[in-house]
Amino acid sequence: VMYRSEATSVEGFIQQLAVSYLGSGYWFYVVGEVPEGKDPRRVDEKLVARYEIDLSKWARARRKRAGLANLQYLRLGRLFVLLATHGNHPFFEWEAASVRDARKTPIRFRGYSISYRGGASPRPHRPR
Repeated sequence: VMYRSEATSVEGFIQQLAVSYLGSGYWFYVVGEVPEGKDPRRVDEKLVARYEIDLSKWARARRKRAGLANLQYLRLGRLFVLLATHGNHPFFEWEAASVRDARKTPIRFRGYSISYRGGASPRPHRPR
């Protein structure tokens, strides 16, 4: 089974991001866009391989115990988000200029602002 990175709806994207990822400590992120003319699924494969994202929950647990960061990748259409937990990983060097912390800088997506505040569950907010 290949790593599932493509969300099929805005609601699914927001829920996966807010509940599954931010709620599990994936606070560091980079937002990007698949360039026109490039196949989004090819970009998915490349990023999942480059950042070693397709790991079992057991491998993730071993990495966490060893002080290494784990990453997740999520895409809707051409927009994608790479997310990381605390720890060592080349991601923090490679993306140094772009990495943000969702506890300080909300992830903005299609009118939603998704952030994490310690203790409370992450919630997407839509401007009125």
